[in-house]
Amino acid sequence: MVQSARFRRLLVATAVFAMLLVSACSSKDKSTSPPTGGGALELNSPDLGHGAVYQHTFMNAGTFNYHCRFHGSMTATVVVLAGGAASASIGIADNVFGTPSVTVVPGAQVTWTNNGSNTHSVTSD
Repeated sequence: MVQSARFRRLLVATAVFAMLLVSACSSKDKSTSPPTGGGALELNSPDLGHGAVYQHTFMNAGTFNYHCRFHGSMTATVVVLAGGAASASIGIADNVFGTPSVTVVPGAQVTWTNNGSNTHSVTSD
């Protein structure tokens, strides 16, 4: 009888542990979008609705190609090198980045503003 009670407690504890493990491994966010606002990508904005602004400071020299996750034909480039501008502003319209290429110095901040009605993103290639 004592063994049966221990077995039941062990069985209940195992079931609770399994439920907690499954719960912890499941995500409440079922979105298929990549993570936003960070991660390994140089540019990885959140979804930008009308009027939303995304800013990024480029610390290293290089060429940074980017696109909109929602509209793959929307592409542009930020070039970071000595002699570039101290900052840049890029307007986003529906289905186009307003400036296809900007050149800024290392440490410069680039600001994107969604002036269109569609949701857009600024995401590294």
